[in-house]
Amino acid sequence: GKGFMYSFLPPSGFLEGNKPLKTHLDEINFTKEGVRGYQYGITVDPVRLKSLSEFGTPEQVAAKIVMAEVNRDGIFQVTLYKDPLEDPVTGAYEIDYVSDGKRGKKHLMTRTAVKDGMLYVL
Repeated sequence: GKGFMYSFLPPSGFLEGNKPLKTHLDEINFTKEGVRGYQYGITVDPVRLKSLSEFGTPEQVAAKIVMAEVNRDGIFQVTLYKDPLEDPVTGAYEIDYVSDGKRGKKHLMTRTAVKDGMLYVL
């Protein structure tokens, strides 16, 4: 395949669907039929980092995510919903934020990790 492997078991009733325009090495969304605006997504991209901490602390990475989101077209405001956390076992960062734009408010919870030269974002 693509030189990496992962598994994800979504909650019952969620079905896998690919995005029509892929912008990552691998990108999968899981949606639940009849439930609008609630989904799981996974993206995978190659990186030169050995760990996420090489990119920054959880707070620094959260600030970069907020800035990237604010600079997207149609986004008015982005705020952290709670303080970013680092999983002491995996080194993954959990970043929870709210994005307010012309399409409404979205509450996003991300779990980001680097393993074997790949950046995984759930």
